[in-house]
Amino acid sequence: MTAKDPSYTFKTPIRRVAIIGAGAAGLISARCLLETGRFEDVTVFERNDRVGGTWIYSPQPDPRPPIPSTTPLVVDPPHSLDPSVPPPPPPRSAIYTNLHTNLPHQIMSFRDDPFPADTAMFPTHDRMLQYLEDFTDRYNLVSRIRFRTEVVKALYKEGGSSEWRLTLRELDNARVYEEAFDAVMVCTGHYHVPFVPDIDGLQEFADKAESEGCNITVMHSKEYRLPEVFKDKVNSTVLVIGNAPSAIDIAREATFFARKVYRSIRSPAPTANDPSSLDASQKLVNTKPEIKRFHPPHDQHSKGTIEFVDGTLLTDEVDIIVAATGYLFSFPFLSHLATPPDVSSPTPTTLVTNGLVVHNLYRYLFYIPNPTLCFIGLPLRIVPLPLCQFQAMLVGRVWSAEIRLPDETAMRSWYKEMENGEWFRFEVEREVAYNNALLAWMRESEVGEGGIAVKSDDGERDLATRDLDDWWVDMRIRAPQLRKEKLGHLGY
Repeated sequence: MTAKDPSYTFKTPIRRVAIIGAGAAGLISARCLLETGRFEDVTVFERNDRVGGTWIYSPQPDPRPPIPSTTPLVVDPPHSLDPSVPPPPPPRSAIYTNLHTNLPHQIMSFRDDPFPADTAMFPTHDRMLQYLEDFTDRYNLVSRIRFRTEVVKALYKEGGSSEWRLTLRELDNARVYEEAFDAVMVCTGHYHVPFVPDIDGLQEFADKAESEGCNITVMHSKEYRLPEVFKDKVNSTVLVIGNAPSAIDIAREATFFARKVYRSIRSPAPTANDPSSLDASQKLVNTKPEIKRFHPPHDQHSKGTIEFVDGTLLTDEVDIIVAATGYLFSFPFLSHLATPPDVSSPTPTTLVTNGLVVHNLYRYLFYIPNPTLCFIGLPLRIVPLPLCQFQAMLVGRVWSAEIRLPDETAMRSWYKEMENGEWFRFEVEREVAYNNALLAWMRESEVGEGGIAVKSDDGERDLATRDLDDWWVDMRIRAPQLRKEKLGHLGY
């Protein structure tokens, strides 16, 4: 984008910013905004009583989701403000007990905040939480966070002030009040509303399994904590559905206790075709193709039949089905911007339909109809912390008028080119290109919207916005093999 290109003009200067969520995305966003020195008020709202978001481990899972679970407006509806209805508790994390990161900490950290030197290459979940807590202390962010406070609704009010009105509820005393902000950063993460696909016959299968007393468990991976769950059913057979890191970990851990383990995948992971890359436990997992249909059990002695796309069957065999099938994007506080998935296509203002993508965003960040709303950390299959940092740095500079945002026509043109069913799944090549594009935007923008030139002689600024280092990209590519070398099993 050059100085001659048309740019977006904000209606009013942005001085007051609300950040929703105090996980990694919310914390780095708060730091980046505060470091600009351009914002009068930066406030973070967090439902939990501590920072950390998805890294706050809970030994107890949330209640089992409906099966299937495919519609955000149904699974995660807007919360009631009726004083007779108690506010829902914060969602529990999807973290399981033995989880290690699937990426080395050298690339997992924020760019200028490495982990302590004695950190294991693939940290445990409690070490990740400690890193975020230390980060919060180091940058004095606690005073900016309102814990145990839920954002129930966020509405943009046009008019003389043109501001966001947030309806807030304190969870400890149910006090409800409103507060106004010029802009909102959504940093709520992606791992709290389970997605269970509507596979042919699955709902009837799950209903019959429960009503007929067949002793068959159908669960989502968010419920999983320890492999001992497979020990409860003697000589059990487990079917894990999915090919993400959690599916691989759960299937591997299931081999410790289950009699037999299957894993159904639509397509193999990058190294799955190389037998030498698998550890002993992974070689015990029987790979099956995509599931075509579930045939429900007909009585308490039956376990039903699972039919795969290649015509093979598992009949009266599977005791536990774990759907490691991912999560839905859901923003119940913005439910007025959601469209039911049975609508043929999203409108120009729709954010969410079926929850598999977020619509009408420029660069996966700015809400095109009103860029005073942005979302941090939405892309999937990426290294989350540095990507969130680069996004937050960029948003801070755009909202402080240091660099410009293209006009709505240009933003929509980019969106139309990118829009398709897989556009939020990056993998390494797209991730590196995206990060470097954000960094170049910050580094090379000629003149800020407010007429403030970017200082090319600012050494510290250049260091912060340089392209990803070659060693970083190399380690990102080699992460699965490094994980096998250090932990004895793969991560993808």
